[in-house]
Amino acid sequence: MHRLRLSHPILLAVLLGAGLVSGCAKEEAEVEEGLAIAVGGQLEPCNPLSVRLWGEPAHYGYAGTAGQIIDLRVSSQTKGLDPYVRLFDPSEQEEAFDDDGGGNGDALVQKHQLARSGAYRVAIGTDEDRPGEVVVVLEHAGCAGVTMTTALPMETDFQTSEEPTEAKD
Repeated sequence: MHRLRLSHPILLAVLLGAGLVSGCAKEEAEVEEGLAIAVGGQLEPCNPLSVRLWGEPAHYGYAGTAGQIIDLRVSSQTKGLDPYVRLFDPSEQEEAFDDDGGGNGDALVQKHQLARSGAYRVAIGTDEDRPGEVVVVLEHAGCAGVTMTTALPMETDFQTSEEPTEAKD
């Protein structure tokens, strides 16, 4: 069992009612090992998601594969909002974090290689827990129009004549 602090009483009540967590403290619950809490649902790769933050981090799930390379961008849609992003692996260990790597105060975990396969958790929040709107985009090499680039060797098959030709004046 893992201890998880939940500060939203309605969420705690829903999880307790569904039998997903156990506990009696208002803000604490024990979560069965291997259970991913994705309060906001699942992130769909390649599809931007608009998220309204209410002063506390929002949590989303992602089914990752070991070795997969992802970009995870959180862009503010509210003036002065400074978002951050945390990526937790299937064992709930923080695997990646960024606060300002995307420019203009936005968060960007770029070209990150996932260490394990399984249910990842993405936590999105803001400095000083300010409310506001952000757009979250998770991309990988399978996304159409993805900006991730990798240089690949190119095979060429040039044919040349047996005899060199002389340049004409």
